[in-house]
Amino acid sequence: MVRPVGAFENILNAVVTELQRTKGTKVKLTLEIEADAEDGFGEADIGVVRDNARQLKFKPESTGFE
Repeated sequence: MVRPVGAFENILNAVVTELQRTKGTKVKLTLEIEADAEDGFGEADIGVVRDNARQLKFKPESTGFE
């Protein structure tokens, strides 16, 4: 995706904002990221992604690599 921030903003404006118009609504967003590398990911890259995810408060089990 070339501009994920713009796409995310569009989703917020077109969907989430509309859902929140109803009193008492609770909205939960879930983001799924999938990446494939032809030769796999190096240990250094994996470490950086895991550290960044931890700082962003991702669930610990969500940063698995196959």
